[in-house]
Amino acid sequence: MTTSSHPDYSSKVLLFGEYSVLVGSSALAHPLTKFSGRSMSLKKPLSAFDLKGLYSYLEAYFSAVEKPFLDLKKFSEALKNNWCFDSNIPVGKGLGSSGALCAAIFNEFGTAGNLDESELRKSLGEIESYFHMSSSGIDPLISLLQKTYLINKSRELTEVTGIRDKYTALEDKGVSVYLVDSGISRQASPFVKLFKKKLESEDFKKYLVDEYLPINEEVTSSFLNTDVESFKSALNELSEVQLKVFREMFLKDIYDHAKIIHSQKLGRIKLCGAGGGGFSLLFSYIGDDIKKYLPNYDILKLKDYL
Repeated sequence: MTTSSHPDYSSKVLLFGEYSVLVGSSALAHPLTKFSGRSMSLKKPLSAFDLKGLYSYLEAYFSAVEKPFLDLKKFSEALKNNWCFDSNIPVGKGLGSSGALCAAIFNEFGTAGNLDESELRKSLGEIESYFHMSSSGIDPLISLLQKTYLINKSRELTEVTGIRDKYTALEDKGVSVYLVDSGISRQASPFVKLFKKKLESEDFKKYLVDEYLPINEEVTSSFLNTDVESFKSALNELSEVQLKVFREMFLKDIYDHAKIIHSQKLGRIKLCGAGGGGFSLLFSYIGDDIKKYLPNYDILKLKDYL
């Protein structure tokens, strides 16, 4: 499969639904095209990823598959010629760097022909499982197709259009959205394991299902419907609950800054993906002035990276 000769493969941001999507909530994710990568061959290989390890994993996987969807011989030859993925997507920051790589590999070495989105997502997930033990395939699908998706409780995808307009609607009502870079890379899997361990508590799971999930649904739907007042009300509640329920997923310094920003009603901070480092999402009620309250962090206006 090839969509163009030298396409860029974008990063993605999970705006809402971190963790809760694992217990049946909606989630919303969209591309960030200013962070992207493309494949190329260099005199010296340049990659943040273990491509040879990935190749070995795919070789073992396809040995048990009747109809491989990648041309591994072609991929092997490309690696010998220093094929690499040149990217400015931060690695280990929750923006889908491995998903973009997997999208590039599928696009350039895929043999499956025309697939529907469900089949495409499954194949992409098999590749990305090398990095995450298991993958839904959503990150590389977003990177490959450059689409925004609403994910429902059954993990079915609905395309969402006009995402930039929704950020503009927030800004017009005094809500600006930023990415806060902690400067720390992390692996998502230990935090996902921690969350699954917490789910073993029936009280914790019941609280999530009965209390947290409805808040997440309200935040997501009000954002999509550009109902800014309802969005702010639900966001305020969701961010407070996250600080309590997902305390271990916040870096201490981010947590402390969030408490100050929330208490002074300057904005809201929430997780962006698994937490533990990487990026956090900041919703400012005072525009760029919010940066004064986070002086030691790189703060990126999310809309500028669409």
